[in-house]
Amino acid sequence: MKILIIMDPGILIPVKGYGGIERIIEMLAKEYARLGHKVELLITDGSTVEGCKVHGYGKEGFPPKKWDARKAVPAVWQFLRKHKNEFDLIHNFGRLFYLLPILNHPVKKIMSYQREIHPRNIKWANRLLHKNLMFTGCSQNLINRANVTKNWVCVYNACDFSRYDLRKEVEKDAPLLFLGR
Repeated sequence: MKILIIMDPGILIPVKGYGGIERIIEMLAKEYARLGHKVELLITDGSTVEGCKVHGYGKEGFPPKKWDARKAVPAVWQFLRKHKNEFDLIHNFGRLFYLLPILNHPVKKIMSYQREIHPRNIKWANRLLHKNLMFTGCSQNLINRANVTKNWVCVYNACDFSRYDLRKEVEKDAPLLFLGR
């Protein structure tokens, strides 16, 4: 399968410091490639992902400047209009608005949410004629709070456990650390 993954520009992959969804996207792209899929990414200019083709757009810098964020939409639209027939699946982690030019195109589309879902945007998309579009949220709570209907699936984020060592026993006063937002 030939897969395109889209992400809002701003943070480079691989990440140098902070990076949430950027880490998930990198891990997902590498795993798809390892499984034999051809993977291309439309992500921040200057990014690289081993085993994948990267189409860079937008500037590094988070949060992006308003003007840079606005320029992202026409850049994605232009890419999708030109290349939509080259992919079996387009997996978008960016703005739902990015998918507007291809909503009615037969290519399969996944719109994934990692942060607050705005029901107004989903209602707008559901009113438009669209084919082969499904939505995912990274937690059932996220989906439930948005009170959305149709084609929603909870897909939890992954973790590369090979990067961590399990300690079955720790000091009694050892801290437990959880990072999230």
